[in-house]
Amino acid sequence: AIMMGASQTPPIDLPIPLVGGETAGEATLVNQLRRAEKQEDLAALVFHVDSPGGDALASDLIGREIERISQKIPVVVYMGNVAASGGYYVSAYAKSIICQPMTITGSIGVFMVRPHTAGLYEKLSVNRTSLQRGKHANLYSDTAPLTDEERQILWDGVVQSYTQFKQVVAAGRNLPIAELDAICEGRVWTGRQALDHGLVDTLGDFNTAVQQAAELAELSFTDVHEI
Repeated sequence: AIMMGASQTPPIDLPIPLVGGETAGEATLVNQLRRAEKQEDLAALVFHVDSPGGDALASDLIGREIERISQKIPVVVYMGNVAASGGYYVSAYAKSIICQPMTITGSIGVFMVRPHTAGLYEKLSVNRTSLQRGKHANLYSDTAPLTDEERQILWDGVVQSYTQFKQVVAAGRNLPIAELDAICEGRVWTGRQALDHGLVDTLGDFNTAVQQAAELAELSFTDVHEI
């Protein structure tokens, strides 16, 4: 899962989406991408993405690095088992995207969860008091249900984020933004379906990605081996 901060590998892998398991931290990835960029002999970059998505800001910060680097050298994304939502966001600006026929990708959409736990705390006989200054300072607090005005504010934020996501896809994939809703709106695709919709360029494995990166960088080679 893509998160803010440093990447983490917990001692116990919990099968809980976006909670347990490894995380791809934007701070770690941005640092690694910038270190790679400084290598004088770097002719192309293969970016292996295997993520169901996660934090919108973290995805945007990683995606900006890919966009910036792709303006200097060819960037090829190889999608693993899953590259959906934020996993697709960070891939969109690559020169070429390669995935397996059954890779799970797409899910170009935005969702927000804002819990309301007052009833739960009442059942636990726990009383909470919050102090705030500002009309909407308590917007993201779980102490009370949303008012109609607060719900509209959160909805506007979701719509704005979704629009930005589509703009990234339109720019990275050279697709008309007016036609994207038909393949976006959170729809999930297999790699083969994504190819038909123009969301990826080629079906293949990691070696295919390395080979294509070499070709885009105009490098000569006789064979490609996994290390």
